Amino acid sequence: MKIDPVLHVSLLEPAATADSLPGQKQPPPPPVIVDDEPEWEIDEIVDSGLCGRTLAYPGRWIGFDKLTWEPANMFANAPSIVK
Repeated sequence: MKIDPVLHVSLLEPAATADSLPGQKQPPPPPVIVDDEPEWEIDEIVDSGLCGRTLAYPGRWIGFDKLTWEPANMFANAPSIVK
């Protein structure tokens, strides 16, 4: 028996994208390189507090879901967000 590897166009369907699949997420955006160092863009800072003796901010990063606490010196390039 010989099977022909050609399909009729009516049997084709569009490929699924990450947006159309439940539970699938787009990967986070790559960092921006500033002075040969990778930097990610902050979406918002929601609070401030002390971690030991260091001022820190919980921030939400663009493309990421979780809040992370980062020391204040990490936000040197984002003074408007810190205000």
